[in-house]
Amino acid sequence: MSDPERKQLQRSASDLPPLGRRELSIMNVVWELGQATVRDVVERLPADLAYTTVLTMMRHLEKKGYLTHEAVGKQYVYRPTVAREDVQRTTVAQLTERLFGGAATELISTVLQTQELTDEEVRELRAVLDRLAKGSPKRE
Repeated sequence: MSDPERKQLQRSASDLPPLGRRELSIMNVVWELGQATVRDVVERLPADLAYTTVLTMMRHLEKKGYLTHEAVGKQYVYRPTVAREDVQRTTVAQLTERLFGGAATELISTVLQTQELTDEEVRELRAVLDRLAKGSPKRE
């Protein structure tokens, strides 16, 4: 996402109610496309969701503060108001607090014990830990 696109996102995920599973699926499509009509989303989701269901859910996501829309011709084009990365960080922080009493090491330990990691993923994790140990949490 470019800087101008990021600046258009106005909200913080920590100020919004959490997303449900299907809401997150819809948001993932909108984030991937940058903007989307209901039809765009329906075409990219599993076939078991009707157009009217997706429309209702997107309107609900707008009321929750995750989407905004603009009328273009006869249809609405929806845009996210919050960055995917912000939702990811907020969701992980909430999960860590709820399930692990805020203990990030317990969360990470649980993930590492329940997921099979490739050699490349292990190298990436080591690099993250090395950066954190040096006081630089961001990727170089």
